[in-house]
Parts: sequence; structure tokens; C-alpha cells
Amino acid sequence: SPSDSARLVSPRVRLVAMGVLLSRPSSRALLALLAAAWAADALRRRGRRKALEGASGDSTASKAQAQQFRHTSSGSAGADGNHRGGFGGRAGASSSSSSGSRAAAAGSRGGFGATTIAGAFSGLPPGAPPMPSRPVPVAPGASAGIGRPTGSGRTSQEISAQPSRPPPRTSPEGVPPPPSRPPPSLSASSNNSALVGGFALAAATGKAEGVELWICLDFEWTCDEDMGQGRQVYSDEGEIIEFSFVVYDSAAKKMVCQGQHYCKNMRTPITDFCTNLTGISDETLKDAGSLKDALDAFNRAMEEVGADRRVCCAMAHGSSDLELVLPANCKAEGLIVPRVLQRYVDLRESTQSHLASKGAAGSGVRASSLKQICDALNVEMIGEEHCGLDDSWMVLLATQALLEQGAELRYVDLEAEQKAFGDPSSREHELCFDGLPYFCIGTEMRPWVEQHTGLSVSMQALSIVVGLDGKPSGRAVVDFGSPSAAQEAFRKMGGGRRLVCGSLDTWPFEHPKERHIVVRPLRWQESSLGRRGPGDIRPGPAMAPFPVNAAELEVLRRGRCPRAEAPIDLASGCEGSVKVFHEEKNYGFIAFQGGKLETFFHRNHCQESLRIKEGLLVTFDIVNDSRSHKMRADNVRACAAPAAA
Repeated sequence: SPSDSARLVSPRVRLVAMGVLLSRPSSRALLALLAAAWAADALRRRGRRKALEGASGDSTASKAQAQQFRHTSSGSAGADGNHRGGFGGRAGASSSSSSGSRAAAAGSRGGFGATTIAGAFSGLPPGAPPMPSRPVPVAPGASAGIGRPTGSGRTSQEISAQPSRPPPRTSPEGVPPPPSRPPPSLSASSNNSALVGGFALAAATGKAEGVELWICLDFEWTCDEDMGQGRQVYSDEGEIIEFSFVVYDSAAKKMVCQGQHYCKNMRTPITDFCTNLTGISDETLKDAGSLKDALDAFNRAMEEVGADRRVCCAMAHGSSDLELVLPANCKAEGLIVPRVLQRYVDLRESTQSHLASKGAAGSGVRASSLKQICDALNVEMIGEEHCGLDDSWMVLLATQALLEQGAELRYVDLEAEQKAFGDPSSREHELCFDGLPYFCIGTEMRPWVEQHTGLSVSMQALSIVVGLDGKPSGRAVVDFGSPSAAQEAFRKMGGGRRLVCGSLDTWPFEHPKERHIVVRPLRWQESSLGRRGPGDIRPGPAMAPFPVNAAELEVLRRGRCPRAEAPIDLASGCEGSVKVFHEEKNYGFIAFQGGKLETFFHRNHCQESLRIKEGLLVTFDIVNDSRSHKMRADNVRACAAPAAA
């Protein structure tokens, strides 16, 4: 209409148009129409101004409140331009309420700041190596603007957490936006209704849809070497000494909160093994607070990001952090596990399930350790492993990668799961044992279960979960025959139990290993697996009969039936080459006679000055091991001259 056309034109343009129209007699009719429209528009604007001038003061106040709400809800909690939280470094002893440094005071390593993280993803040229996790610490009195988390355990400046996809991108790319309608609360999905009675999780699980805040966390706790002489800390005695977390807002597509809190150990010592693994020493914890201080800081951070008003879910790498260590430590100190940490998604299980849905079965993908998970999702590792804050960031980036790839993430509500399993109407008669060493065999597993439950268990009642590569995944399922027996076993073993297994006489030819095993009801990732019979060595994931002895374990480990080995006789002065050597395990295999034969060797059986590497030409003797009664290499030394493998 003419009035609509007039409103689209500025007053200056209208004047020019009027001049043109006046110079053309043929356009006087159109000019009259434009003039009428202009007058009508002026009257309409005058009426609107009068209406606004007559509005009440409450309307103005409401507008101000709405503007304030928008500013409050769109920004991070208390952002401060002078400090930026980041990867906490080992730059001085820290209390539980401070989240900046990680290890000893003077001479230690500094923090990887949030600004540095952002640069690692967007500012570096293609092909550039990632920046170090811990640069030189800030000198006393110098500015701590970079790499210093705030005292409350959250960043004072929000940064965007993009996935690490080489080459680095110059523009942030986050997860898909949430649905336009209000996100649903975390509740069991309708597609679980058919599973009710099949496993307890039907009443305590669901798809993690509409999650706004992902609480990605990692703890470090006191530990000691496996079965070493004079062991000081057993696996079920670990005390949390680092409580770290990073919160990702999937709606805003950025990190909004993080914290790194050191906790003073009270019941167990900091061993050399623990310091070498985590970088945390007695000096690091000199001024540290308690676990209560860390939980208080965590709860304050959750309040500041509005966790009580938004859909939240925790994400952890494996089950130990939230199902074993945190509950045990809270129980020992009379604390309550925050409700928001009793509902979580297992990153390891989610990654393996996602890869299986994409046809990765049989591809050899392991996706068990955090590094393996990041490799499988094409996420570059940054920081240092076993630094709680660095690992929390890697959990976040892996979570973001899963969301971007459309992975189906399933949460478990631990409190609801326990109630459902203990209900008198429950028909559950199986339990899952999570965290087993990969070389555990039935003759070790069965008596251990019977010892702690007081129940008789047959070998046929034991099943092992094999992963994508068809090898043991570290989980087993035990059928107790009836719901009452399973509930009794859960009451006696709930909270986890310590297991010792392994032998120098069988693979991996090491001292026995100790593990703290999670005992829990079956979940979707076990109940959805198919069961296979004896001798079936197809790739997983699947449930298979538990290997009774080392020979059956070898079938699972190698993914094929044992082949007839060529006989090896006692000999001396043999020549060959190192085919494979496991540096961390100190053993390997030597190929000789043109690669037709192989023999086992251990570093203890090598010349002391020998620098072992794959492909190294060696001279050795073949002897009969007195313990394993198998042939092995002895007196391994470097070849004086080249030899054919």
C-alpha cells in the first residue's frame, strides 16, 4: 500500500522524490497519494509517542529488569577481564580453594592459560605443534593474568572450547544448537520401557538429551606401584588429592566454569610412584585444603552457573572417579556426594558404543584409555596425562566431538539404580564387575567372587565382555541365579573390592596386579550385547565365556585359535633381531631363523648396557625357564656383526 511504501523511505529521500514529482506534471496524482500517506504516517507516530509517554513507571522498571536478566544469563558467572583460568600448572603449592598451580613451589612448572588454549585451536598455523601444557611459572610479584584460575575455582573470562581437529581452525565451531522448545529433564527415554525388568537401569537411565551444562571432571588420588616391595597404599585406600572439573555450556557453545583444587592427604602418604605419575608431591599439598573445601568450592561454582535451574549431567572417563573414589572418600570424611555428581555419562562406554554403531567392530580400535579415545575421535591430546585439570579438558573436548558426531549418550543415575536393583520386585540376577585387569582368568575370578559373597558360583556363570577389537574389555558379568542372591552379593561387594591377579609364569609375565573393582547392576552397554559360545573368536563387542586359564585367554587376546608352534631346542650363540619390545613392560620377542621362529625375552636377561629397540640385531642363548618351563632367550647382547633375522 502507499502508506507501507512511505514508511520504507527516509525523510530526505522523500524530499528528493517530491522535487522530481513536482517537475513532472504527469506525476501530480501520485504525489497527492504520497503526501496523504506521509501525513497518515506522521499521525501514527505522534499517537505512538503519546502512548509511550503515558506509560506507567512499572513498564520502565520491567524493561530494565529484563535487560539486566539478559546480561546475567548470557555471560559467564562473574567474568573478570584481568584474570583468565586455564590449565592449572605446577607453579606452587595450592590450597583447595585456589585452582592455579599443580605441583611443587619454586622451580616447578607453570599453567597453560585459557588464552593459550584458545590460541592452540585458532591462532597457530597449520601443522604447528601444540603449546606445552605447563610453561615457566610466573615469578613472585609478576602479573598472573594468564594461566591463573580464580579462587572460586572458575574462570574469570569465558573461552570457547572448540574440538581439536588439525589443522587448527580460525573460526570456532561448537556443538549443534539445542532444540527450540524447552529441553526435557533427564528422564528415562520411552524406548527403555521394553527393557523394564531386564536390567535395573531401565528405571535409572535414559538418553542424555537436552543437556545444557556438561560437568567434565577428573580426580587424582594417592596410589602406589602394583605389588611392589613395601607397598604403602592399596588400591581401595586412595585419597583424592586433586579435584578438577571443567563445565561446558552446550547452548552457549563455550566453557563457563572450571576449577582445580588440591586436597590434603590425611590417611595415606604421597609415594614416589604417585608423584611420578601425577606430578603431585608433599610440597604441592603443603598449603592444600580438604576435600570438604573442594566440594564447597564446586557447589559454589555450580550455583554461579545456575546448575539448579538448568539440565546438567556429569561426564567422566570410566567409572572409578564417581562410583568408587568419590563415594568412598566422602564416606570416610562424613561428606555428601553432590546430587549433580550422582548422574553421569561414562565417556569410555559412550565412545565404544558410538564407534560400534559406526561399524568399527573388528577394526582393532581399542578406545579404552583417554588417549585411545581421543585418537579414535580425532581429538588431539593436549596437556599432560594424569593432571586432573588437563584430563578434564580432554574429557570435555572428547564429549564435544561425540555431540558433533551425533553420538547417543546415555546417563546413569546411581542413586536411582541402587534403589531399583534392591527393590523386592526386581528380577535382576546378574552383576557387572568393571575394572578387571585384561589378563584376569577364571581360576582367579571365581574364588575371589565366592570369597567376598559367600555364594557358590560356577564357571558357566562367568562371562567376559570383549571390546571392539575382540579382546577383553575389563568387564565381566556374573550370574548369581536368582534376584535374592544377586542382591546379597551387591550388598556385600557394593562400593568395590580389591582384586589381585596375574603371574610371572603367564602373560604378561609380570608381578601380580592389584585393582579396585566396581561392582554394579548390569546397564544398557551389557544387556544390549549378544552372547557367543566357546571358540567363537569374532570381533566384539559381545559377551563370551570367561577364559578359564591362560591358554583360553590367549585365544581372546590374539583373536585366533592357538597355532602349532615350531619346536625350539636349547642353543647358544643364536642370532636374530628384536621383533617387538614393550618398553613399559620390559619384555619382548626376538625373531630368528629368517623370521620362522620367535622366542620370549625379558630385560633382566639382557646385557646391562644393551639399549633395546625394535629391529636391533642381537646374539642370544635359548634356555628352558625354570618357572614357566618354556623356552626363552638369555644372555641377550648386541651383535658384533650384521646378522640375518
